[in-house]
Amino acid sequence: EVYERGIHAIPHSVDLWTHYCTHVAEKSDDLEEIRSLFERAATAVGNDYVAHMLWDKYIEFEISQEEYARVASLYQRILAH
Repeated sequence: EVYERGIHAIPHSVDLWTHYCTHVAEKSDDLEEIRSLFERAATAVGNDYVAHMLWDKYIEFEISQEEYARVASLYQRILAH
């Protein structure tokens, strides 16, 4: 897939990871696939100073799934950094 090649070429691009995660979240019905990708992205770029875009999309996804415990956990992770 194009996104996978992109993140292998530019693994520290917050924009690329954010677009990739958003694309998969919109196209896939597999919640574990989506969460796994967001976690890969968080590991790769989650501490970047512009990673708020990625975290916002991750939180937005979990809110759309009404997974409020996961949302709270994400906020705790963000605040811990």
